[in-house]
Amino acid sequence: MADTRSTDTAHFDINAAVVFRLGEELITDVVQALVELVKNSYDADATWVKVTIATRAKNTWGRKYKDASGVILVEDDGDGMTRSAIQHGWLTIANSPKRERKARGKPTERGRTPIGDKGLGRLGVQRLARNVEIVTRPREEEGQFYVAFSWRDFRDSESLAKVPVVLESENRGKASRAGTTLILSDLCEMEAWQGERNLQDLQRKLSGMISPFQEVQDFVVYLEVDGKQVELAGIAQQVRETAMLQYRLEFDGATLCVSGRARLDYLMPNDLSDRALLQSLFRKDRGKALFEFLSRRTGKRRPPVLRRSESPGWFVEFETKRRLEDVDKVRLQDGVPANPGPFKGEVDAVSLDHTDLRSHTMDRLSVYRRLVADLAGVRIYRDGFGIRVGEDWLGLGRQWTGGRSYYGLKPGNVLGFVAL
Repeated sequence: MADTRSTDTAHFDINAAVVFRLGEELITDVVQALVELVKNSYDADATWVKVTIATRAKNTWGRKYKDASGVILVEDDGDGMTRSAIQHGWLTIANSPKRERKARGKPTERGRTPIGDKGLGRLGVQRLARNVEIVTRPREEEGQFYVAFSWRDFRDSESLAKVPVVLESENRGKASRAGTTLILSDLCEMEAWQGERNLQDLQRKLSGMISPFQEVQDFVVYLEVDGKQVELAGIAQQVRETAMLQYRLEFDGATLCVSGRARLDYLMPNDLSDRALLQSLFRKDRGKALFEFLSRRTGKRRPPVLRRSESPGWFVEFETKRRLEDVDKVRLQDGVPANPGPFKGEVDAVSLDHTDLRSHTMDRLSVYRRLVADLAGVRIYRDGFGIRVGEDWLGLGRQWTGGRSYYGLKPGNVLGFVAL
């Protein structure tokens, strides 16, 4: 009997709609999607990125989708993208040239370690808008490129390769300014950007994901929503200015330095009569006796250096230094202290009851408490962008409820950062 079997070449394919599942699982909300695009600008060695959200505008910036309403512009002065970078970066799902650079430990020309390497930026765009247009001018090549596609076409195409994409090149000579502009039109969640309350929520969320505590070196983020400039750092700074106690941490790889300062109100008891008595005693000698009492306190450990503060509104300043091997409960790795490498941080403790708001723009204690609740926590940042960690990862709640002595730092009244 003759053998009738035949062998055909087979291959895997993927339905274009899978990008929606990937985007939904990897990007939780529109704010994170926006931050991923800002990270892309940072990785492209931009010195600035400007995000403009125009919910009522027609797409006059684009070419293919001019009739679409609601636009988000993301502009930067980064390196731009070559044709190869567009094809193997933006148009190749789950591929990122930055992953190879990071694996080889090779920083950018500005010495930055790439933050993104999973292609989240391009997948997250689907949460922001239905249409995508890109105008990019590569730094090392002449001319510019224009890319356009619609996420709607992903639902109707059998495979990724059949999704229609416009890719045009224009040879205009070497660009006077390199950079990339993303034009996102037909916004998906228009209400997320409209209304004073939503705008305040956006401001607070972005302030948590893009560091409000320190400027990223040589990188500035601008945000404008419907013609209104949104300050990302100012809202956190207003709360920090009311702090009763401030810590500054700096580790150089060998020695940990902890310094800070405290207001008199931080030392005050909660009982109003006791507070009045202590304040009257303090006024008699301008706090000299209280400072001498604190200076005489000794314990098993070497006490920190204590001095009267010369800054207005502050009572004392302190500083202590310890070698890594002398730090309490330091973890060991192969018998030696595990060295995390250099880092710095700041931690502020505020009061939810006795804060004087007369010198600040927050005129009601209820507003102040809501802002503290939104910003509370010690966040971790790498290169100025937030790293997601567990709530109260420092265990302040456990320390406060289980400590035998007075412990002033609580999860709800502490805000700060650790910068890696």
